[in-house]
Amino acid sequence: MGTGPPGTGPGRSGAPAAGRRARSSTLRAGAVAVTASSGARRLVGVRLVGSFADGALQAALASLFFLSPERAATAGGIAVASLVLVAPFTLVGPWAAEILDRFSRRGVLLLGSVARALLAAATGLAAALGSDAAVVAGVLAYLSVNRLLLAALSASLPRVVRRRDLVAANALVPTAGSAAALLGGAAALGAGSAGASVPAVLTAVALGCLLAAGLARGFAAGALGPGPRADAPDGDRATGPARYAGARARRPGGLGEALDHLSSRPAPALALATLTAHRLAYGVVLVVALLSARNLLTTSAGEAAALLGLALAATGAGAALAAAVTPALVRAVGAGTWVVTCCALGALSALALAVAPGRAVLVGVALVLGVAAQGVKVATDTAVQRGVDDAFRGRVFVLYDLCFNVALVVSTAIAATALPDAGWSRPVLVVAASWWVAVALVRALAGRAISSDRRPPGSPGPPGPPEPRTPAAPTTT
Repeated sequence: MGTGPPGTGPGRSGAPAAGRRARSSTLRAGAVAVTASSGARRLVGVRLVGSFADGALQAALASLFFLSPERAATAGGIAVASLVLVAPFTLVGPWAAEILDRFSRRGVLLLGSVARALLAAATGLAAALGSDAAVVAGVLAYLSVNRLLLAALSASLPRVVRRRDLVAANALVPTAGSAAALLGGAAALGAGSAGASVPAVLTAVALGCLLAAGLARGFAAGALGPGPRADAPDGDRATGPARYAGARARRPGGLGEALDHLSSRPAPALALATLTAHRLAYGVVLVVALLSARNLLTTSAGEAAALLGLALAATGAGAALAAAVTPALVRAVGAGTWVVTCCALGALSALALAVAPGRAVLVGVALVLGVAAQGVKVATDTAVQRGVDDAFRGRVFVLYDLCFNVALVVSTAIAATALPDAGWSRPVLVVAASWWVAVALVRALAGRAISSDRRPPGSPGPPGPPEPRTPAAPTTT
């Protein structure tokens, strides 16, 4: 196989296209796509530096147990912690959503990173003064701004990565971000062990956020949208000036406009609905697993902490495994089939925990849940990026985050209502497995209906960014 730029390689007819297909079906293609574009490298840099700072902040404030759902000992405690974490952005998100589609996303990343730096510094000052209420307020505000920035990063990715590489890029970038957050957390814990105070660590977090702002400032003003670009990798320029002008005319609404837009885009709408339904069952089973590790399968705080750490590590390993295999599987069997498979994996994990609760089973369930959750997320991210016009992409990703949050709160509330104090319930797990099976069936049938309606004989394909006929040159921003 050739190693040149896309479209080059053996001269045999059809070989270049085959080479391009092979590249886009592996996780390595995500790394290639990112490193080939200066814009993608810079965007990933913003993500990694910001994630490192986020991990350090969360580790520095790990003593705030109620801000960490996995530390709670009851289902009610987990539900309260989840609500506290997501409530600020869930309330503010609908009002902030339009920012991503009305103003420069590069400006949002720049100013948002500066805002995070100021909030981290203010939280450090509050910690030094011993004001717990101010520390909590600062952390929640920081996390809310961070959610807006993550939506901006997701909406911006199609501007710097070719459409055919989005699955691989969506598998790679969040995994790299999670790894950066873990490194940031480890660095903060190491600094604390060496004698660094919480205010000192949060000062370093603020500096990291300023570095992310500096990276965002390196983009051209319109490089990340919203708006058409003549030098976009593909798709965004293909919508056409007239079509984009119509989108701008409809744009002043908030999330209602995003919902209206999704109503005419069944593929991303179905992906978002499937993710929300999937998270409902995922949240319930996750609560069962966390409480079982703490209250049922261990007899001391030390054993519980060790088992929880192992389960969380298994979940992370499952997410990394999903990132590695999702691009190839999506290419081989299709995104719909892979999402249905992830729902089936979730159902099997719930049944396994219902039939044979035990430490080894719990760790295995955590691994499978990590695969299922990350697989569905990668497929959903890509469906939204491919199927939503750039003029609406920011608001749709904010809607995405809100659906994610609501599913988390609802699932933990269900668990708090239905689970006993020990946290394990066979009927609840069977219901969760049945829900996953139902979601898989509905997703399969709806996906088949959309596929059959999308390209009727003699008609053009569905609206949305088409694949370019010729490969575009790597983005330089």
